[in-house]
Amino acid sequence: MSTQEFDKLIELLQPANQKGSIAARLHFDDQTGSPPDEEAKKQLAQLMALAEREAHELFTADSISQALTGRTGLSLTEQRMVDRLQLSHDMAKRIPPEFVQKQREHIQAANRVWIEARQKSDFTLFQNTFTKSVELAREEAIMLGADSGRPETYYPALLPIYEPGMDFARLREIIEAVQGPTVDLLGRITSSGKEFTDKLWRGYFEIDRQKSLGQTAAWLMGYDFKRGILKVTVHPFMSTVGLNDCRITTRYDPTYLPQALGGVMHEAGHGLYEQNVAEAIRRFITVPLVHSHGIHESSSLLWECFVGRSKPFLQFFHPILTALFEQYRDVSVDELYQAINRVMPSFIRVEADELTYNLHIILRFGMEPEILAGNIKPEDVPAEWNRRFKELFGIAVDTDANGCLQDIHWSHGYFGYFPTYLLGKLGAAQLFAAFVKAVPSWQEQFRMGNFRVLLDWLCKNVYPYGHVSAMDDLMVKATGEKLNPKYWFDHLEEKFGQLYGLN
Repeated sequence: MSTQEFDKLIELLQPANQKGSIAARLHFDDQTGSPPDEEAKKQLAQLMALAEREAHELFTADSISQALTGRTGLSLTEQRMVDRLQLSHDMAKRIPPEFVQKQREHIQAANRVWIEARQKSDFTLFQNTFTKSVELAREEAIMLGADSGRPETYYPALLPIYEPGMDFARLREIIEAVQGPTVDLLGRITSSGKEFTDKLWRGYFEIDRQKSLGQTAAWLMGYDFKRGILKVTVHPFMSTVGLNDCRITTRYDPTYLPQALGGVMHEAGHGLYEQNVAEAIRRFITVPLVHSHGIHESSSLLWECFVGRSKPFLQFFHPILTALFEQYRDVSVDELYQAINRVMPSFIRVEADELTYNLHIILRFGMEPEILAGNIKPEDVPAEWNRRFKELFGIAVDTDANGCLQDIHWSHGYFGYFPTYLLGKLGAAQLFAAFVKAVPSWQEQFRMGNFRVLLDWLCKNVYPYGHVSAMDDLMVKATGEKLNPKYWFDHLEEKFGQLYGLN
């Protein structure tokens, strides 16, 4: 394949890219501000499903198959792009267009049911819809190579959708390596007798001022508002809806400040990844490309946790915080640091502390394969969730909204996505360790408000390659070794060892 043939391939992808952009825009509108009328919602769902079906048909066309042949004459980056397009194309061809449309229509309907069930904290309202989501996930798994006679193969067949190059055995090995030390460190912190309060983050926080705070944080990170916007939604997400159009969302709690700020920094971390991909990838950014969500999450979690919860960041950010919320004028940076890094098992994944967050993922990873295999029935999900949660966290779930209804993922049928958050945590630690080694003055730079040093490092070592690399391959390129949980635990031991006097 010559450079001219590569350009021709990109040109052939444009109809699928355009339909993908239409579907993404419709989805963003649906999640951030479309009319609540039931008929209007149904029509929007039908339009979205049709656009996704047409994008799928265009992407799986024979002309694309023919254009993907050959790799000679291309740069290494172009070869990787073609390889990833080939993988995505081959997987997509296994899925009939009518299934794509049916699945999207169900997702839109399921999302509405989930919102109501979550608001009323009643899983029974969602149970039938959830059952259908599981059935569709099984159908898709079989299309992707699972054996219908061996239900244990369903979950491994779905993993490549979210983490290509990561097989089930490797993933289970990583998760098992994380669980024991996490529980051990949590026990040591609990036994330390040292406690911090998060009362500093609770009170009344005017929503408009929270919006200003979040926009400032995203801007400091380097998120380009000329190529993006910040909107409100039920469950925060990032969406690239077209060339130079990467949008982020958050949700606001007038009584708890970190929810919105953490959400903005997390989604802006995704946005920075998308705004800084390789130029050639931007030309087909809304094609249904299979990519590592673990790499994507490593960017969002790096910015949210390794930057947003660091003392140098808080030292710079403190005057901005006090200018908007006067209750922080008599609060020291050390007090803010202790409050934002407090370890305390809690119900909600997206509000969890750095240490216990991965236990939330381990809970879901333990249940999802069993649900797909039929070992956990839909009607038993709340009770099984609550039982496992008590075993892991030592506290009893009080409501369905604080338990199995808290995440949007199951309404979307995203079985296999949750482990990418854990991989993202590990990846963020490993990438940040490499950044610290490359930029020893990072703390001084952060204290002065220079976060560009981190963005520049990521733009050089991560963002151009993330969409076309397996996670282990990207880690080798950026840090010199495959994904290694050691860096995550080094980070936890250093931070919480100092904070709780464990060392």
